[in-house]
Amino acid sequence: MRMPGVGNLINSRYQYDRYNQLVFESRDCFGTDASTTVYEYDNFGNITAARTYRGNGYEGVADVINRGPNGNTMSVDTYTYGNTEWRDLLTAFKGHEITYDEIGNPLSYYNGDEYEFTWENGRRLRRTQVNGENLLYEYNENGIRTEKRSVGKYTDSYRLDGSKVVELKRSYNGSVRTDRYVFYYDESGTPYAFDAYVNGADVKRYHYITSLQGDVLQLSDESNRIIACYSYDGWGKLFAVTDENGDEISDQSHIAYANPIRYRGYFYDNETKLYYCGSRYYDPQIRRFINADGYVSTGGGFISYNMFTYCNNNPVMYNDSFGSRPILSTSVQNETKAERSASFAYMKKMSTYIPPEEPVQQPEPEVIPAITAPVMPIEGGTLINDWPHYVGTEISHRGTDIEADEGTPVHSVCAGTVVDLSTKINYNAYETSHGMDTYGIYIKIRSEDDDVVMIYAHLSAVNVSVGQQVMPWDVIGLSGNTGHSKAPHLHFEVNDAYTGEILRPFDYLP
Repeated sequence: MRMPGVGNLINSRYQYDRYNQLVFESRDCFGTDASTTVYEYDNFGNITAARTYRGNGYEGVADVINRGPNGNTMSVDTYTYGNTEWRDLLTAFKGHEITYDEIGNPLSYYNGDEYEFTWENGRRLRRTQVNGENLLYEYNENGIRTEKRSVGKYTDSYRLDGSKVVELKRSYNGSVRTDRYVFYYDESGTPYAFDAYVNGADVKRYHYITSLQGDVLQLSDESNRIIACYSYDGWGKLFAVTDENGDEISDQSHIAYANPIRYRGYFYDNETKLYYCGSRYYDPQIRRFINADGYVSTGGGFISYNMFTYCNNNPVMYNDSFGSRPILSTSVQNETKAERSASFAYMKKMSTYIPPEEPVQQPEPEVIPAITAPVMPIEGGTLINDWPHYVGTEISHRGTDIEADEGTPVHSVCAGTVVDLSTKINYNAYETSHGMDTYGIYIKIRSEDDDVVMIYAHLSAVNVSVGQQVMPWDVIGLSGNTGHSKAPHLHFEVNDAYTGEILRPFDYLP
């Protein structure tokens, strides 16, 4: 891939393995020395090593192996996954230990710098301490970041349009100075310009020059003069910030550093070198999200899906602006039906493949008939709420509720397999504060034909076990009033089996 613009801004070549994971990257970025990196993975989709060599004259992985390092090794990043019960939990990077809480949030962290993280409300990052910086974050009711405060220095406040930042306001401690940056996006959600109001000076407009994937590669001023160039690797690691001649911009007050929109259009935090991706923070130094995705705390049972991987280890083709799933387009809003289907199919393949190095003999699965006539989980039951229900721009109620007296038989809607259930009623303070008591007693059944998981919640009893196969009309439990429930009823919810995406429940009811 050769990017147009000033000189050879980015000249890169890529190679992938049989699972479309990036294994070879050769690059010659504007303002930096040419280099080549080879990436290695284990059988669980975890990156295990990244070896970088001087020069970009290699033809691929085989050429690198055949020619050997020959004194050209620049760096070797090594990864350790030392938790046998959580195979995708990174426990050390380059020999430096990383520690976590119970749900996969790092507490002490290392990527070349040493970090301390504090979390709240489950997976929400509250505080970061790194390189003498003490950063605090605030979020709105939908979990979108609204403020970043560098204690003792400045506060960044974000004005939002949905999940898009349309204005950043920076106020400085002990000063009346306030800087403002107003951002403009096209119909696809790609940024194209911003206005800067800095230290009382007249407004200045700057334009973004982006790649097809949405990477901000250059900034131009009102006279169309290039004033800054950004060079990244395929994972978004920032190699250099240079002027139009390729000379490094060292002045941290330069507009090139003040501009927060960078790789893939993500917001880049200069203080931490992390990208903010809606629900999580992505680390391009390590090439992974810093904490697990939401499925780890929902009991969804998706144990085969890597909870930290970024874009299924294919960062060149995909992006993940919400930290939830990779997409082929520049934004979810701009994603076509074909791109969405391809993204889900790719995730399905990556989450279920059995590597040939460690074959596992599985018995032939019993053929379960497809749904021919959907049934109501509560016979004669009445829906008592609409779907979806929003708070702001986020869905606050993931399913629909069906009227039912306590103890009413609950029927399986489909043929499938019980993949998870809970009969727990009493929860400790930690579990309650992290929303683990939401469903109360519940059953999760995966439909073999539709690749969805159906959730039956707030039950008073269960009549099945994990691994059991069920048919439509089978009584799987009794309705109740457990968990976050104000009166007896049945909560019915449908999620995509591979991504956890909320699906319209009425499509699976008569």
